[in-house]
Amino acid sequence: YSLSLVDFGGNRMTGTIPGNIGQLSALSYLSLVSNGMTGTIPLVITNMTSLIHINLGRNFFTGTIPSNITLLTRLVALSVHDNNLTGTLPYNLGALTYLTRLYLYMNQFTGQLPDNIGDIQHMIKFDAHSNYLTNTVPTGIGRLSLMEMLFLYENDLTGEIPATLGDMSILRLLELDRNKFNGEIPASFVQLSILGFMFLQDNCLTGTIPTSWGTLQYLSFLKLSDNLLSGSLSTSM
Repeated sequence: YSLSLVDFGGNRMTGTIPGNIGQLSALSYLSLVSNGMTGTIPLVITNMTSLIHINLGRNFFTGTIPSNITLLTRLVALSVHDNNLTGTLPYNLGALTYLTRLYLYMNQFTGQLPDNIGDIQHMIKFDAHSNYLTNTVPTGIGRLSLMEMLFLYENDLTGEIPATLGDMSILRLLELDRNKFNGEIPASFVQLSILGFMFLQDNCLTGTIPTSWGTLQYLSFLKLSDNLLSGSLSTSM
């Protein structure tokens, strides 16, 4: 088969992904977004090594992300958002080094972010909000130097916010709210010179608001409510 693009997005399709989809060996673009499809993500998809773009979002898929999806090393975009997916994220997610966009939000994923997530060095937007992710955020995430938008809100993440996030020098939007982060807000955030939106509300953060944030001239929205912060407001804000 020479078919390279399949886009059935925005219809009323139901049923499961057929197992013989694997016969489309030349397929590079697959979109089934916004339908009513059910069942699991078939393992055979992980053999379709020409795939560059997968969008299975806004359906009713269940089960886990196949761990062998990391064999699709040409992937640039992977979207499985707004489904009923469960289980942990593939441990070797960092093997997808060409990913620029990874959308995992609004599922029921558990466990922690993979330690090697910092190896996906082309990542621009990572959205895993509204899941049940736990444990700490790996410090290696700071190696994602091309990251512009990071959404991890509404999970069960714990520990301190990694100071390495300050190394994401072109980050424009950061949402870590509605987790269980503790400790102080990293002083390194002053390095986020083009940050426009920062949401850290509904955590257990302590300490004071860094006075150096007065230099963040593009910061338009800052939410720190419902934490354990102390001290006084700086006139430099």
